[in-house]
Amino acid sequence: MSFLSQETVSEDTQLNVKPYGIQYAQVKQGSNKTQCDYGVYALKYIECHARGQDLSLMHDDNINTARMKIACDLFDAANDPVFIDRMS
Repeated sequence: MSFLSQETVSEDTQLNVKPYGIQYAQVKQGSNKTQCDYGVYALKYIECHARGQDLSLMHDDNINTARMKIACDLFDAANDPVFIDRMS
């Protein structure tokens, strides 16, 4: 089953697809002991990876601060008039 219909892709269309690699993050043993912060860890791992930072910076001692920062950032974004205008 093809997800691209004939109208969207013709035979002469050149798709810009190239191979990519996968990197597995080495997670510090014993991280996320409470097992409640998977989302926060995922977001922070993505952020660290995008910035080229060492993933060992993430640990349970600072994850609560990261959770609070993410919550504040989301709250600020939800009350930003520009974002509100774009979402409506």
